[in-house]
Amino acid sequence: MNITIHGDRTRAVIDTVGAQLTSFQKNGKEYIWNGDEAYWKGRAPLLFPFVGGLRDGKTLIDGKFYEMPRHGFIRFREFAVLSRSENAVTLRYTPDEATKEVYPFDFAFDASYVIENDVLTSKITVTNTDTRPLPYTVGFHTGYYIDPEDFDHCRLTLEKPETVSYPAAVVESGLLDFTRMTPFLNNEDSFTLNHHFFDVDAIVMTNLNSRSVMFENPKGDRRFKIEFPDFEHLVFWSTAKRAPFLCIEPVTGCCTTTEENDVFEEKRDMTLLAPNDSRSYTCRLTVL
Repeated sequence: MNITIHGDRTRAVIDTVGAQLTSFQKNGKEYIWNGDEAYWKGRAPLLFPFVGGLRDGKTLIDGKFYEMPRHGFIRFREFAVLSRSENAVTLRYTPDEATKEVYPFDFAFDASYVIENDVLTSKITVTNTDTRPLPYTVGFHTGYYIDPEDFDHCRLTLEKPETVSYPAAVVESGLLDFTRMTPFLNNEDSFTLNHHFFDVDAIVMTNLNSRSVMFENPKGDRRFKIEFPDFEHLVFWSTAKRAPFLCIEPVTGCCTTTEENDVFEEKRDMTLLAPNDSRSYTCRLTVL
């Protein structure tokens, strides 16, 4: 089921499957990728309980191997609507027996979308309803449409100058190798987009000081700012097919690394949420 919320000049559509944002328009102009399967059928999936891939698609929890799809399972689940108004909606997923076959924990996962002053605020809230710590990483994987002729000329500007190197992607395994780093930014706050960045996989920026990034196309008629106050890592991804979209992904973790073991709670950047605790993660989209 699709749910539509409105601002004065904006409109957002959210699918109850995965609580995924499928459209955001301002003055009738679309900013979210349309899910064309020729390139990538996703639009803006939420990632939980793991960002990226696992070694051989499985992980070790309580001494037992569990299979889990890339980026976790939450994007495939039907959410219940907790509340809804003209400009806001909150949805919730709680695990069933099928979920516990891949992730044996009790939790609540809330996704809320609010439009205020034509700014879209998306928020994930994870609550541990189990009796033991809840291990997870989480993130937004939003795809933004880009006019094909503009792609290699668009500019991305971070909030602060950053010195960034990103890890190599191991194509055969889908893992990240942090022993092989590619220098990308040297005390710089901006870069020009290029399709060749994604010939192998993604640009994974970790431990950033910035908490926002601005996108601008060369004509200046597609400009927006993404704020991610609760995230230290930011991933940029598109397909190797010269696709007309860019995913800008605030995340708390990333793919399994080549040097890691398979124990889920021991993975890099894993959050261990205490029983009865909740934690929220916000992403804010402002069209300029």
